[in-house]
Amino acid sequence: MSLNGILEFFYEIMPIIACESEKHQCRSAPYKLSICIPTWNRADLLEKQLDNIASAQQGHCHDFEVVVIDNASSDNTWERIKNEAKSNRLFLKSLRNPVNVGIDLNFLRAFEHATGEWTWIIGDDDHQINMDTSISTICGLNDLPAALTILLDMSETDWAGLEKKQVSYLNFDQFMSPKHDGLGSHLHQVSKVVCRTHHVTTGLKRAYSRAIGNLHAHSYIYAPILQDTGLNIIAMDGFFSEWPAWYLSVPRWNLLHGHIGAWRSSVDMFSSLQSEARERERRIRGKDILGFMTQLIDNGQQLTSSDWQFAKEQLGNKAYYKLRLKQVLRTFKETTNQSGQTESALADESGY
Repeated sequence: MSLNGILEFFYEIMPIIACESEKHQCRSAPYKLSICIPTWNRADLLEKQLDNIASAQQGHCHDFEVVVIDNASSDNTWERIKNEAKSNRLFLKSLRNPVNVGIDLNFLRAFEHATGEWTWIIGDDDHQINMDTSISTICGLNDLPAALTILLDMSETDWAGLEKKQVSYLNFDQFMSPKHDGLGSHLHQVSKVVCRTHHVTTGLKRAYSRAIGNLHAHSYIYAPILQDTGLNIIAMDGFFSEWPAWYLSVPRWNLLHGHIGAWRSSVDMFSSLQSEARERERRIRGKDILGFMTQLIDNGQQLTSSDWQFAKEQLGNKAYYKLRLKQVLRTFKETTNQSGQTESALADESGY
């Protein structure tokens, strides 16, 4: 049986649970936008995100639905979602997986249940997004050449190799050029990508069959759309507000694994261009991954054998041996310091 067949069977015998607000049930007109939020065990963060969206709705566009996919949370996430539906302040539809199916499958389920003209997947913790600006901008998207749009803050255009203007367009060859390498990482950041919903099915089968476990299954949805239609770039002043304090305090080790998953996805998602994609990822992620590994070493954290293997395979010999030398020097320094502290303590006890 194919993976798709297994998944269909799985959802037949263990159907997802659903709830929705009354205003969502009663609406018959199509939505301009589906804001989809996959979540798991983060009730407080989700509630804050829904508050942010509700505040934006009051001032601007009402032409969007909110789709929340709860990945079998064990906290009170589902109860909070049901309370939100009862409040009837949003056009809310929510679904709950009967068991935790993993992050990738949960993201893909979000794509499946979007009904708006455009689909925007965001994280329950993406509180740095200016919802007021973003929702009104997305709901105003009309007559764009591509079915895929990346959202940027105006301050990010230089880094992405773009002119400082609100709307830009790149075909696929332009996107793959070194000049626009800065856009490559944005393709993996769900909160920065909006796609036309009726194009989702093009990449959905490949995403289910190849992307599970990479932590970036959504990228397999975007890749064929980018190849077929190119890419719109919308730059906005104030797209991002300041990063919240709690986010800055989160250990960054998870980001290194995120970069590794993004690397693997980027190479594989453009199925017919793997050599070009691999070279591009070397340019984009090599520096970032090297920086993260260097930071970990500087903070006194030991890298595992699998981390070193990845560094040797992907970063090249020069970067690999540079990291190895840095780890050796760090270990030597720590050993020397510990030895010096021990000798000092003995000397104090001896009265010298």
